[in-house]
Amino acid sequence: MKSRILLPAIALLALVGTSAQAATVSITVSTAGTGNPLYVDSLGNFLAAGDVVRVGIFDTSTLANLTTLETSDDYAAINALFTPLAEGGANSGTVTETGATGTDLVINNLFGTGNIFGQIQGIDSNFCTPGTELAVWVFNNADPLQATQWGIFTTTSGWEFPAALGSQTLASNKINDVIRGSSLGGNYALSVVPEPGSWLLLMLGAVVLNYRRRRPGSRMSGVL
Repeated sequence: MKSRILLPAIALLALVGTSAQAATVSITVSTAGTGNPLYVDSLGNFLAAGDVVRVGIFDTSTLANLTTLETSDDYAAINALFTPLAEGGANSGTVTETGATGTDLVINNLFGTGNIFGQIQGIDSNFCTPGTELAVWVFNNADPLQATQWGIFTTTSGWEFPAALGSQTLASNKINDVIRGSSLGGNYALSVVPEPGSWLLLMLGAVVLNYRRRRPGSRMSGVL
């Protein structure tokens, strides 16, 4: 008799455990709505359809990390501080976006030029601690590695990772923390990222100029 009672109880516990393990959350990224800020380039032009918007968590636990996010033009250095949602990571969800195809959230013009409205669904609720601050990393290219501008935007309240079975909307009108980029004409603008070749040319020019200044007999040696 006891075994008949015990078996259903074990099955019920297993079912509850499976349900708890499978609990998910969803994230919506949106600029939709009249008057909501859009994402634009450094000159104020609407980003093109297909430009990537990455969603995730930045490690801002130290001042050094925050400084890197604010000033570094090294994609790899910033990416090392970023834990993305979707993008094929385990338990990180998948993208659903009306008006655009592919596995990335992108500017899709569904609600007008330069807009984005899409979701990351099926994110494991244990992916990170509920309340963790989320951010968007926005690019002016479909390939982040080819982007010449990017911006990092978040908010001090309203973009937190939700608890199990919950959802969160990363609406652009809640942004109050621009880590990289600027506010421009009521929209949020990206920051120019010099290409590696440009930096090399600038460094070479500085070396040549410094050499000419220091060379004995140089007319520039007395300058500055």
